[in-house]
Amino acid sequence: MIYTRLPKLMMASSFHKGFTRAPAVICVMLYVLASITVTQETATAAANVSEPCYNYTVLDEPWRAINNTYASVRICDQSFTWSGWYRLFINNISAQIPDTCVVKYSCGTSLPLRIHGGHPTVQDGVVTRDVCAHWDNYCCYIGSYPIKVKACPGNYYVYELVSPTFCDYAYCADVSNINTSSTAVTPATTSTVYPSVDPCYNYTVLDEPWRANSSQSSSFLQE
Repeated sequence: MIYTRLPKLMMASSFHKGFTRAPAVICVMLYVLASITVTQETATAAANVSEPCYNYTVLDEPWRAINNTYASVRICDQSFTWSGWYRLFINNISAQIPDTCVVKYSCGTSLPLRIHGGHPTVQDGVVTRDVCAHWDNYCCYIGSYPIKVKACPGNYYVYELVSPTFCDYAYCADVSNINTSSTAVTPATTSTVYPSVDPCYNYTVLDEPWRANSSQSSSFLQE
């Protein structure tokens, strides 16, 4: 009788040992999944910070408007310290650097700067555009250093501006080519804007393997 009952006792013991180890295994699996989620969220946050459409400095001086054709002092953007990406506003409305001819002595300076080659689309990503100024009856007579431009979702542009080659050069701002049907846009109160509202850039990763429709059996009920 002893020999016939011993295997059953051993099987019961093994079952109880396996059962007690199950919670520990589940805890390890949950810890691994949590670690993966944190890593992916950290990578997403880092990508958002480097995205110029959501990480820019507001440039909203009224004198940059193309209809500002008189100024007692000619502004020179060469004296500014440029760093990173910029978004233009005029009177709280999104503006852009003109990509067509600009009249001399406008935009608060002698040589108003515009871009040559037109603006990109959202699909184009970051592009490089030449910069030039109107002089001697030529719309793009005098050149300056090229800049980078990106079109952003929401119908606005951001620019990686650099110091112009000479004075008096200054970047112009134009609102005539921007769709203002959504009325005025209030510029950010701080110099940096982050995607705190847009769900495309603010989400939590849900990647548990057991959620797959191919997973038809489980030892315990999820959620």
